[in-house]
Amino acid sequence: MFSLKKYLDYGYFKNFILLLSGTILAQFITVVFSPVLSRQYSPTEFGIFAAYSSTISIVSVICCGRYELSIILPDEISKAFRLVNLCVIMSFAVSIISIPIVSIIYLSSSLSNSDYIIILPLVIIISALNISLIYFHNKIQNFKFNSISKVIQSGTVGVISFLVSVYFKKYGLIIGALIGQFACTIYLFIRLPGQFKRNIFDINDFYLKVNLAKEFIHFPKFTLIPSFLNMFSSQSINYFLILSYGSFAAGNYFFASKMILLPASLISGSFTDIFFQKVVERKAKQEKVYPFLISNLIYLLLIASFFFVMFYFLAPVLFDKIFGEKWIAAGKLCSIIAFSMFVRLVISPLTMIFTALDKVKIGARWQYFYFITFNISLLLLFWNKVPFTSAIKFLTIFDLFIYIIALFFITKVAKSFDDKKQV
Repeated sequence: MFSLKKYLDYGYFKNFILLLSGTILAQFITVVFSPVLSRQYSPTEFGIFAAYSSTISIVSVICCGRYELSIILPDEISKAFRLVNLCVIMSFAVSIISIPIVSIIYLSSSLSNSDYIIILPLVIIISALNISLIYFHNKIQNFKFNSISKVIQSGTVGVISFLVSVYFKKYGLIIGALIGQFACTIYLFIRLPGQFKRNIFDINDFYLKVNLAKEFIHFPKFTLIPSFLNMFSSQSINYFLILSYGSFAAGNYFFASKMILLPASLISGSFTDIFFQKVVERKAKQEKVYPFLISNLIYLLLIASFFFVMFYFLAPVLFDKIFGEKWIAAGKLCSIIAFSMFVRLVISPLTMIFTALDKVKIGARWQYFYFITFNISLLLLFWNKVPFTSAIKFLTIFDLFIYIIALFFITKVAKSFDDKKQV
């Protein structure tokens, strides 16, 4: 008989609560600022920000070449930090490569509301630093600092977005997001131990870093393209909505999904960091993974159920009262998007098991399948000019289907690992 108590790792649970507390506080700050920002900015301006947010999310996947996933693996801390250096070097290379692409897009007179693209090379470097420092702090178990950094980022985004709303109405949300990420990155850098802080941009031992890149080449080789395609799929909906229904409709969808997916994105991020580390530890110690997976699945089901009920029933009633009358349409969308939030919050963090157990090929196949089927769906919706609400309902059903398939492969990989261990 399965016993949750038997497999409960209290040290793991403590670290999860530590990260979760910072996540909840960061979420609370975001929620507090949301009614203010929703009155300062229109759905159209949120639509512009949606395009920026999608672009940055896609770029963040490639900025380190996926070498950030390897930071937590080495036994030696010094080797893990050299991987941080490698991530920084990769980000500068990606940033330089992006300059001619950015220049072409920026100079294109056919693209409107895309002036923000000019800062992309800088954002690539900041994103790489942010991501690699988060992984390194997890490696040395500085979960507290990662938790605080989330609070700093949320607070900075809210304050700056509000302050610049008078003078930079069109791009105020973008400015706030950029400065918030920068503040978070600076804090994580300051909290590094002294010897690492001094060497964050170390470019010495070039051949050593080349050998390190070769040692962990399977991360970019097997996860870079699938992860990029997966992220593109999840973010391309904003581009699709802007092209099909305009910035106003895209802004309503983005604001609704931002509110309703906030628990999924923040809690999932905290959960994923520790879950990945613990699965790697269990693999090294040859401990069972499947019971640990099931216990974490139960945690996520409980958390997701609470947020699902809250958003499904309350959002359509309270959205206009909290955020203003211009967001009534966004409130109605929440009862649809709640299903996507539920399945993503439960299953998405568990997909890290593919990387932790060196089954990245299986994860890659799922991501390829997701990319192909999702974007075919978008094209069909676009060509057939499906009404806005019907399109959102269809894409929500698609999410449920694709993540249930992912859960099947996740459990299969965990069981396979345990079976081989017993042989």
